[in-house]
Amino acid sequence: MSKGFSLLELIIVLALIALMTAMVVPRLHDNQSLKLKAETREVIAMLKHARRLAMLRGQEIEVPMVLQKNPENPAKKTKTLLFFPTGGAQGTDLFHCRPPVSVLIAVDNITGKVSPEFNYENPHCQRPQADPDFANYLFIQTQQSKRQYQAKIQHLTQSPEPIKTKRP
Repeated sequence: MSKGFSLLELIIVLALIALMTAMVVPRLHDNQSLKLKAETREVIAMLKHARRLAMLRGQEIEVPMVLQKNPENPAKKTKTLLFFPTGGAQGTDLFHCRPPVSVLIAVDNITGKVSPEFNYENPHCQRPQADPDFANYLFIQTQQSKRQYQAKIQHLTQSPEPIKTKRP
């Protein structure tokens, strides 16, 4: 009886370790895309809420979006999107980047539909269809935008005015 491992047993163990490493390492670098997807879901939920609220209330709803040049740069601008009672919207698309992943959040002006378009290979945050006023603002301050939006609609939800509903 031999006291040790055979060469075949060592090769099998090393192959299993290599296989497990190959599966785990890519997931460690996927953190930025997970953050971006979570932030994108929050922004889209806020925009869809504003659209529904505008249609239910029968009045225009403004959504302020706080944009920043990058996470380290404190320079910020606020861009306002406007949703109409008809379901349409006014405002341009939003661009959000966490290298190497970026997303263009498209807002259809006629229907108000909000849809994200992810780009997983954008290491330098190159923005498509740059809006001249916001060309260098590549990072959405999700929490600040959410707080400003909630403050704007707070008076609407507390007002005694009844919600207008359409009956068939």
